[in-house]
Amino acid sequence: MKIRDFFYKKIKLIDGKLKRIKIVDVTCDRLRIEDANLTKAKFRDVNLKSARFVDVNLQDARFRDINLQNVEFDDCNIKGLKINGVLIEPLLRAKK
Repeated sequence: MKIRDFFYKKIKLIDGKLKRIKIVDVTCDRLRIEDANLTKAKFRDVNLKSARFVDVNLQDARFRDINLQNVEFDDCNIKGLKINGVLIEPLLRAKK
């Protein structure tokens, strides 16, 4: 099914399953995703400026060609975190 040139406001999808969904060239202002399983989701050319992530599992996620300007990380488990191949945890421990 394809839906083109649409405008929806205040939609709630609760207790359902969506498989093989592709969202292309869509504005989702103030989108909220809660208690969702997005395992193996792919995000390409996505603007997440000023997005907030709370209690999110990014284990084994891969990021490439990402703008992290002015990004803040607080209360995070960074075990094994690498940026450009460099382990970050030892660097932060040495900084203390």
